[in-house]
Amino acid sequence: AKALNRRATANRSPNPIAAAMARWRDGAMAMAMTRGKLFTESNGGLGMVARMAMQVGGHSGMLTIGRYCLKPVQSGNRGIREVTFYEQCLHRGDGVEQLQPFLCDYHGVIVLGTNACEQHYLVLDDCTNDMARPCALDIKLGTRTTEPNASLKKQRKQLAKYPPQTELGCRLVGMRV
Repeated sequence: AKALNRRATANRSPNPIAAAMARWRDGAMAMAMTRGKLFTESNGGLGMVARMAMQVGGHSGMLTIGRYCLKPVQSGNRGIREVTFYEQCLHRGDGVEQLQPFLCDYHGVIVLGTNACEQHYLVLDDCTNDMARPCALDIKLGTRTTEPNASLKKQRKQLAKYPPQTELGCRLVGMRV
């Protein structure tokens, strides 16, 4: 029975699309970490880190370092997809790079903290850095805000936050004037 089980396990081939996506995501994260390391080295270290005062929505934990903001990389697939998106904006030739003029410059991913409590951060230009009295607006774009594989309970909870989003395609999350 053990031999049959081993043979059956060996004959199962992994999903080639999932395997290719996993290799791409691993590659994107590796490129992001390398880019972040080069950013840190070229700036002579990181300097003083502070809490971002202008954050008006989204997940908490945004930080600033000089003219840069550090956005925490979310855990799981959401974080990997976000890092992959920024990496693709730099390298793809299928139109995604056309979004770049509307995005803050991206400088990679860095790690802050100790081995016991490390956090990965996207390094982005802080577009409010040179402003004396900046105004900020956080808008969620799209007809849904859940992952494709989210549970029905999670989908309902998100939809209940602002039902018109499914028709309007956007939702105002926060604003500071």
